[in-house]
Amino acid sequence: MSDSVNPGISDLMGIQPYSDAVKIVTQAAVDKVHAFLERLCYPASKELGLDLKDLVKEWRISFARSIVEKGKKKLEARVGDAEVHAHPRMISDIIEKGSRVDDPGLQEMWAGLLASSCTEDGKDQSNLVYANILGQMTATQSRILDYLCREVQIGYHLPSKSVEAKLLIVPTTKIVEVAQIADLIKIYVELYHMDTLGLITGGFFAASRHQIEVRPTSFAMSLFVRCQGSRQTPYDFFAGRSQGER
Repeated sequence: MSDSVNPGISDLMGIQPYSDAVKIVTQAAVDKVHAFLERLCYPASKELGLDLKDLVKEWRISFARSIVEKGKKKLEARVGDAEVHAHPRMISDIIEKGSRVDDPGLQEMWAGLLASSCTEDGKDQSNLVYANILGQMTATQSRILDYLCREVQIGYHLPSKSVEAKLLIVPTTKIVEVAQIADLIKIYVELYHMDTLGLITGGFFAASRHQIEVRPTSFAMSLFVRCQGSRQTPYDFFAGRSQGER
């Protein structure tokens, strides 16, 4: 193997011995990802000594690239040409965890989290909490959460501007369709894990097993909003969605 290393690819990967394995990734695509991340983090990344080239290994570059490209579109939809930044710790955490994910739905959520991590001063780290939970979710759980948050009826509390999901009764046939799993025991395990993560309450099959009764928590709805690339409060996000559907 040659001692010379392709600068764009190895800069992003940070692993010279494996440089030959990443030739399937085009130079232009890698440079585009690297440049976007550098722009979001600069100058804080320099001050903290964070080398963005060390965030992703060669076998994860395509997943990272997908997340960054989707995140960029979500960010542009939210802020247009405005200059925004993300805290280097947020970028590092999202790319480190998200680049291990091959499911398109989960990648979309990571992309949204990347976009909603960007602020004018780049100091906000609140999405670390959501990244921690998202990093523990399966692709099945992401599909279930997306379905629940889109279908549930919301109760709005004006004084506190908070939201509360109403109980959602889901036919077993529908939850099987959403989860893309036919085994009800496996679905129950997924729902149980979502409960332990604080994402839902309920989720138990009725005695007849023809339906489940479940509701997403306020935290789950906050996670859902951030994973759409939005920095709105759940109250404003869901209220706006409701008005748009009228």
